[in-house]
Amino acid sequence: MGWQFWRSEPGPKGVDGKLRDLIMSRFNLSAVDIDKLYVIRRSGKFAGRSVTRLRVYDPSLLNGDAGGVSTYMHLDEQAQAVCFEGYDEKGRAMELNARGCMEETANAA
Repeated sequence: MGWQFWRSEPGPKGVDGKLRDLIMSRFNLSAVDIDKLYVIRRSGKFAGRSVTRLRVYDPSLLNGDAGGVSTYMHLDEQAQAVCFEGYDEKGRAMELNARGCMEETANAA
């Protein structure tokens, strides 16, 4: 099936729920640190299954206009601001890896 122009991606939102719990437990970030982050999601595929891809980013690390991030793809050229990237498969585990601003912190832990 081709690109469906009538389906838009949701814009950035604060980190909450299962994602917040995962970041706190796996990456040992405090609630105060997580409250500074935003997540942007997009439908996709992983291993032939439907998933929701996600990127968690720190808007203070964006070059230029922080309000300019409105889709998942806008973060392609702002890799330094992406802290975590992964996917959520409904009914299964969420996968999340440290990126950009968090890689050194995660590797040191």
